[in-house]
Amino acid sequence: MVYLKGKHEVTLDEKGRLILPSKFRKLTVDESDGQYIVYFDEEDLCLRLYTEKQFDKIYSDYFKNLSPNDKYHREFLTRMGENSESIKIDNQGRIKIPQNLLKLAKIQKQVLIIGAIIYIEIWDPETRAKVKESRGTKGEIDAKVKRDTREK
Repeated sequence: MVYLKGKHEVTLDEKGRLILPSKFRKLTVDESDGQYIVYFDEEDLCLRLYTEKQFDKIYSDYFKNLSPNDKYHREFLTRMGENSESIKIDNQGRIKIPQNLLKLAKIQKQVLIIGAIIYIEIWDPETRAKVKESRGTKGEIDAKVKRDTREK
């Protein structure tokens, strides 16, 4: 399994494109074939970038357990659909993020790209700082994750 790590600051160009850091391109090229899914996370207020294979690995079993007869399941699927797009990396290593997703994530010019181990996060730097601060210290987060993983 490939682990995506690191933090990079980049700038959006006038067409809403950003250069995906070469480190991430190299790690995802084999499984992406240049195809990615970008998804706006309403809770974290950031964009998540997945290869299509990674997205399928993470969500396919989850989607199979959702019922179209349940209004909350339908709403979940609708939000996933309206907040995501398929995108392709170009020959210069750039991805074009749709304007509606940039607006939702409050991304204007400066962009923070973070390897979040199993996917890539794309942030407005100010939003990331606020979210990070609101989540607590690393020690608090580590303790919560340890409790949660022991309970399963």
